[in-house]
Amino acid sequence: MVIFAPLPGQASYVNWFLRTFHAGIHSILYYSRVSSRDRDRLLQEFASVDGPPALILTPALGGTWLNLVAANHVIIIQKFWNLNEQRQAVARIHRIGQMRTPKAWILHCEGGVEDRAEELHQSRGKFEARVMHGLIGEKFSYMELMDARATRIRELEQAQFATQAGAAVPGPSGIQGGDGGNDSDDGAPRPSGTQAFQYI
Repeated sequence: MVIFAPLPGQASYVNWFLRTFHAGIHSILYYSRVSSRDRDRLLQEFASVDGPPALILTPALGGTWLNLVAANHVIIIQKFWNLNEQRQAVARIHRIGQMRTPKAWILHCEGGVEDRAEELHQSRGKFEARVMHGLIGEKFSYMELMDARATRIRELEQAQFATQAGAAVPGPSGIQGGDGGNDSDDGAPRPSGTQAFQYI
């Protein structure tokens, strides 16, 4: 699993807690003071260690560019103020090569700063839904936005495959490429699309 802590001190505390009270979990602290060479070593260790590993890092260091498909659980200890940055952090485990269903655990403490962060996320989600996906309505959840995003990605993948294969039969969403199954009309494998993402 991958654990995002908002501050380096909190990441160090989580690392200490796991090492002290959960010795069965191989805890790895990935922070800014680690040299670039040692960072590669830590990531290789995380991907190859026996037993359940936990990579603990901060959004500033690990929110983008990393490919962490060795894990399929990501834990956000405190919601990000910026929704897109939080998506980028969650996407570290939702990359090409992920063979398991990725799951995001986003902790929320009612009555704290997370309430305001959630308001900003909801406002941003509604705006993006109206602009990008056409989901207009008063009631709207972040999960609905992610479902709409995953559906659109699958449609684009099917359209791209149909263009490459030269298929001429319209699919279920008006996309060229057959019946939308795993096999095309000419027997070529069809891309599996984006795996379902579970938000807990």
